[in-house]
Amino acid sequence: MKNLYLLIDRLSNTLVNEKRKALAEFGLQPVQLDALRYLSMANKHSDNAISVSEYLGHTKGTISQSIKVLERKALVHKTICPEDKRVLHIKVTTIGKHILSQLTEQSQLHMAITNLSNTNENALIRSLNAIQHQINSKDVPQSFGQCFTCIHYKPGIPAKCTHFEEVITEEASLQICRAHQEA
Repeated sequence: MKNLYLLIDRLSNTLVNEKRKALAEFGLQPVQLDALRYLSMANKHSDNAISVSEYLGHTKGTISQSIKVLERKALVHKTICPEDKRVLHIKVTTIGKHILSQLTEQSQLHMAITNLSNTNENALIRSLNAIQHQINSKDVPQSFGQCFTCIHYKPGIPAKCTHFEEVITEEASLQICRAHQEA
């Protein structure tokens, strides 16, 4: 147990140091980079300001200002939902994806993770999601997990989400959803 805690602490320090480097290189504040990263992972039901606020645990005002900065830097753009004109989706632009890609490619942790087998990676994701869920279960009403770890996810060809009553692509199954519930 103690070794796992120390290992997670070391990995966290690695991520913090990589993030500091990225912030200096691209002129972003930590919350802006976190919002950009979240939006790059969010599915179509979770790519809005309120979800960013809930996921990151920041106020709506902080997130609103951060999204405005990301828009000015052309890293995200807003689109109105065709089904519900009151809903604004926030998508990461090509420039935003390029910046995140550069950060990921330079990440020592990402390079190490790419060497894991799919089975080991999925097991690690489930284990870390369980730890995250225990930590946040009292503070955060949603678990914001990846679709394939959700109780609503039904594997198959095609995979389906029973919560939204829709087919889920393999790519979408890896995205974060605010309607996620631990399986």
